[in-house]
Amino acid sequence: MRFGIHENLYGYESIAFFRATRPAIDMTRRLMNTVITTYDRDMATAHTEFQRLGSLLTGRQSHVWLRTESGWRIAAAHVSLLTPPVPPLPPAP
Repeated sequence: MRFGIHENLYGYESIAFFRATRPAIDMTRRLMNTVITTYDRDMATAHTEFQRLGSLLTGRQSHVWLRTESGWRIAAAHVSLLTPPVPPLPPAP
């Protein structure tokens, strides 16, 4: 499963279709506060914040990684953007 910024994808076919059909854009980004935690030899999680080049928005991404007979695979992923805070409303008259 992959929870993206604008999509929720379930299963390999949905994720592969999304990646094959999304517009080609520059995905270069700066990673910040990356934390990788292992739970044994065959499982790990990765969490990071990111900023795309030219953007002031900060995103968050997390993965659950599993080692399979075919190698390391992402079992679940999440990507989201932090929206700028909404300014408070002025006090009522």
